[in-house]
This record gives sequence, structure tokens and C-alpha cells, in this order.
Amino acid sequence: TYYKGYARLSNAQFIGFGQFFDAPDEDKREGIHLYNLGDWNASRPTYIDSCSFDRGSFSAVGMWSTNGVPFTNNVIYKTYHSAI
Repeated sequence: TYYKGYARLSNAQFIGFGQFFDAPDEDKREGIHLYNLGDWNASRPTYIDSCSFDRGSFSAVGMWSTNGVPFTNNVIYKTYHSAI
């Protein structure tokens, strides 16, 4: 069974997120992992707004097969690997 949900994140701070691991492309350990949500739509209003990501052990946010998710006014500081 496969379920699709949504996340509405705002004004949150994430410290020390993720897992330190030099993984292949198919095994990611991001702090926020958005996978296979397709195109953004109003029935699943996912967004990440005004959040901070500090000293993560992997990328802060990973978006895979996901399009148009609003990612606004965020700060990413000292992550291992890429920020997004």
C-alpha cells in the first residue's frame, strides 16, 4: 500500500538533522525527505516556510519526483553535502 501525505512546516528550527552517511543516490538521509509527491496541488498543500536548518549531518531537504513545493524564507547553515 502506498500513501501520499503532505507537510506544512513553518517557523521551525531543525538542529543536527539527518544521518552522516556517504550514501549512493538511492539511499538518502536528509532532514526532510519529500518523495514522489508529483506536482503541488491544493488538496495536499505542502510547503516549507521560514524554517532554519543548522549543523545537519546530510542535506537539509531532499525533493525527489516532487514539483512546485513552495520553499521560501529558509536558512540553511553548515550542512554536510548539499543544502537542498
